[in-house]
Amino acid sequence: MKADRELTEAERKSHHLLLVGRSACSDLIEEMARSTGVRFTTQTFSVGGAVYGDDCSAVCAAGPNVMDPAYSVVVVAGLSPLATFKAAGAMAGWPATNVRIAPARGKARDLVGLDENLTREIEVN
Repeated sequence: MKADRELTEAERKSHHLLLVGRSACSDLIEEMARSTGVRFTTQTFSVGGAVYGDDCSAVCAAGPNVMDPAYSVVVVAGLSPLATFKAAGAMAGWPATNVRIAPARGKARDLVGLDENLTREIEVN
């Protein structure tokens, strides 16, 4: 685990990345989220034609690493520290999907279905 500012360009290109935080605090989250279909501004995120601006909203999105599509990136970003914290904690219980929205007022929902090309079965002994 590393802070985004500690990652070298070589590490960004050669690893699967799990990025947790607010896009307003991380250029890396904003850059890497492009492949997921999520766009950020300092106070909003948009996906699927909808814009979310309440500071209690969050998004979890997965896609290919923009620096090398052989690797993936997962972004967990809220519009406030509390929204990010809650989304990261709840993520373990959510079903697999490419984009999951946790709007400020409403239930978390899948926005984009799971892309089977991004999943792998892993056998644990």
